Amino acid sequence: MALREQHPDAYREVRGATPLLTTAKHQLRDWIESRLAGFPIDGDPESLATSLNETLEVAGLFCEEYTRCLLTSIGALDRVRVVRERELLVILTSTGIRCGFDDSAYVYQPRASSPAESLKWTRIWQLEQNTYTEAAYVPQLIHGVRISPRDDAGQYMVLTMGTKPGCSAAFQPAYVRLWRSPLNGTQAGDLLLSHEELISVDGEAPVRGKVSWEDALVGFTVGGTGYGYSHRALRHFMIRGNNVRRSDPIAATPRDFVEEWLAAPWTESAARSDAPALQQWHMRLHRDDGMGDFPDPAVRCSAGVWMISTHLHDAPTYYFRVRLAGDNFHYSMAAISDARFADCTQADPDADRLPELFR
Repeated sequence: MALREQHPDAYREVRGATPLLTTAKHQLRDWIESRLAGFPIDGDPESLATSLNETLEVAGLFCEEYTRCLLTSIGALDRVRVVRERELLVILTSTGIRCGFDDSAYVYQPRASSPAESLKWTRIWQLEQNTYTEAAYVPQLIHGVRISPRDDAGQYMVLTMGTKPGCSAAFQPAYVRLWRSPLNGTQAGDLLLSHEELISVDGEAPVRGKVSWEDALVGFTVGGTGYGYSHRALRHFMIRGNNVRRSDPIAATPRDFVEEWLAAPWTESAARSDAPALQQWHMRLHRDDGMGDFPDPAVRCSAGVWMISTHLHDAPTYYFRVRLAGDNFHYSMAAISDARFADCTQADPDADRLPELFR
């Protein structure tokens, strides 16, 4: 109620967020935890979410005025989301700010304080944005929290995927972050990776991913900020102790590989090329303006080799010969031409279908 009394234009540099927002976040979190006390260890997360949201709706805490909510949701909540991740429970909450919501994430594990006591849900990890300065406040819509299996010490890797909330823009920064969780419920843990990239936020799940103790794989839609189509990109991160580095794959289909190969600097694309002479083609066609291409369907040349033809708006068509260079969508650029490759004749619609990588 106190937040609703705030003037809509106050604290514009932090989208209306002040320490009072933290109070609201913690009131909501603590209320949910009071309801968790009676939630069975094997309970249905969807039924819990339904019960929580019905109570919040009756309390009038959701934003009801659609036109006002487009500009500000301060003093309102969005729906609570509850999902299972392995043996854990992930709860996502949303508190209103200007042009969207500020999401928080909480992870709970069944624990008993002594062998004689029964298991109860205990918060072991949390992520909140509670520093309200123009430089440090980075609110996000959290689209997913993925958690690795436990290691021998009982710790997890936690992968969060979010985007910047906005009023209308179809393209927003995506935030991909990876922690090693200390499992004490008071900190997020050791931040091993913080990756930011402009993506398309169309669709219910604009960014998806999965994580293990060895690696994390994330997929989202990029490009197409001007004329042309966007494409789906992969970001693969190898985890070695406290070090995280980018690795292949960069795309799941030959067509998407071509787009990523063109967009990357030659220092990266060189390692995904069959010949140094392809650098001349890369210099000629490379761009980093986010423009999308107009591709034709994939054509198979032979087993594991495809021709991808594509062009920019009002530009000539070029032909890219892509080969599968290894397992798990590791592609390589074999050749580029301004004429079709004569041995590539078989239409291959399956090559353009995105596989399910994140179920």
